[in-house]
Amino acid sequence: MVVSNATAAITEIKASKGLWFEITPKMVHALLNAIPETGEWGRISILDFLADNLKPSLFQDDHVQRVIPHLAHSNPSVVLSACKLVILFLSDLEANSDKSRSL
Repeated sequence: MVVSNATAAITEIKASKGLWFEITPKMVHALLNAIPETGEWGRISILDFLADNLKPSLFQDDHVQRVIPHLAHSNPSVVLSACKLVILFLSDLEANSDKSRSL
């Protein structure tokens, strides 16, 4: 719960002051580990935070595998937040595959 509240606070601060730190792979791992421990709104907060602030280069295939189970959640808001994150990753994956084809 603390992690989800922290992501919500950072999101509010970012709205007025901008993001003042860079997300690291260790942070992504910690946030994904915290998701199962939170309630529905905490999951939404963490997933939205990752979708809004994560550089696609930090989001790896195993991270997507950890987000996919949330696509079957009973709360539609959790499902939409998970969809947003997966779609962002897939669009980057598609862009990278197009670049490799042109080489």
